[in-house]
Amino acid sequence: MTMGSVLWWLGRMAFLAVLLGFILQLYRALAASSPTIDARRRGRSGRLMLEEVAESAEVWLKEGTGEQRRLTPGARISVTDCIQIGRGPENQLRIVDPYVSARHCVVREVGGQFIVTDLGTTNGTRVDDRPLTGRASLDSGMTIEVGRARFRFEVK
Repeated sequence: MTMGSVLWWLGRMAFLAVLLGFILQLYRALAASSPTIDARRRGRSGRLMLEEVAESAEVWLKEGTGEQRRLTPGARISVTDCIQIGRGPENQLRIVDPYVSARHCVVREVGGQFIVTDLGTTNGTRVDDRPLTGRASLDSGMTIEVGRARFRFEVK
C-alpha cells in the first residue's frame, strides 16, 4: 500500500466517524424534543372536553381511520402530543363555524407542559376568558374558546 492509499482510507474512515457522530447527535436532539416520545415516556396526556357549542356550529373529530364523528357537549378528545384545531378539513378537530379560521390553533405537549398556540387568526382564541396572543401554558381546568365552541382542558 502506498502512502496515498493509506491517507485515502484514513480520510474515508474519519468522514464516516464524523457522519455517524452527527447522526447520533441529531437522533438525541429529536428524541429529547419530541412531544410524542416525551408524553409517552411520562405516561401523561391531555384531554379536551367539549363544554358547549352554539346551535349553529358543529364540532367534528377526525378518527385515526379518517372517519369523522360529530361531537356533542361532554365529549372528550385525547391530546397525547399535538392536535390541530380549525374550520378546514385537514384539522383533527374541525369546528364548522364562521368565527373559526381554517387553521385556528394547536394544542401540543412540549417538555412535559401542554401549550395552546393561536395561529394568527382573525377572531382569536380565548384561554380562561382572556384573548390569547401567541401561546399560553395550559393547566388542568383551564378553558379554551375557539369561535363559538368552548373546551375544558384536563391532564390525565
